[in-house]
Amino acid sequence: MNNSQIIERLYEACATEKGLLAIVKMDNLIMFKDAYGTDAMERFQKECLEIIDSSTGTNDIKGCLGTDEFVIFYKDMHDKTEIQNIRSYLEEKVSELATQYASDTIDTSVDISVGAVMVPEQGTNYEDLFDKADRALDNSNVNNNVVFYDFSDVKPDSKDGAMWVDNTQYNTVHKFLDNYIQTYKNPACELMISLKAKDDSLPGKEYDRLLDIMGGAVKMALRKSDVMTRKGSMLYILLPEMTQQHTISVVNRIKNRLYSMDLEDTISISIDSQMIGPEREYPAWLKAVI
Repeated sequence: MNNSQIIERLYEACATEKGLLAIVKMDNLIMFKDAYGTDAMERFQKECLEIIDSSTGTNDIKGCLGTDEFVIFYKDMHDKTEIQNIRSYLEEKVSELATQYASDTIDTSVDISVGAVMVPEQGTNYEDLFDKADRALDNSNVNNNVVFYDFSDVKPDSKDGAMWVDNTQYNTVHKFLDNYIQTYKNPACELMISLKAKDDSLPGKEYDRLLDIMGGAVKMALRKSDVMTRKGSMLYILLPEMTQQHTISVVNRIKNRLYSMDLEDTISISIDSQMIGPEREYPAWLKAVI
């Protein structure tokens, strides 16, 4: 199968399937070439392809990205431990293979790093997901491990996702939305998301870092017409022209996005909502705890 067909399948899988998109990199492969020569490196790479094949199922999609990187869509994989085990398996087998090439004077190791992103929790467009997995891969090179994309690069002023404003601006938008609803009778919703550390010993800087990351994750789960702000450990979100039925879908999407970050052992998350309607005809009605 040629590269264009593989890319086409990856686009389709990311748009329609659940699973995990991973970029697998063989670190130090250039050193392997310097030590043993181009011919040996090409044989080694071909044998590495066979090892990667052995780690995938019949429904998984895999392609080669140049000399030392591979892209793989693991269909229906959502267990992060499973991809960690696959990386360990790949590193063990590749290390055994490298040993066969070693000599008394040359001993070059090849490590395995993986950048991964969950589908569809973190998107459905292949190009965007690939970019996220690639950014995660950049962070994996230090420990030669599996790193999942964590939204740490999402900026408050990003044009994607909800509009992030400061507290004063949020209050102004809230007042405007109240007046708008009373005039045009279109309901809206306000979400309040509480993010609290489960361990009081969690360092303050680490807590703030996690809050920023989780705020970025929520931002990217929302529409450009939505407005959000952070007050301490609380996220406040305004969802214009939002019915109760659609609010449930939004809350579920946020829950799935936050759940994919695997932070439930560190941060407790609860979501409250209040419908905003003409003459306050909608009461607070929804509460979700993750």
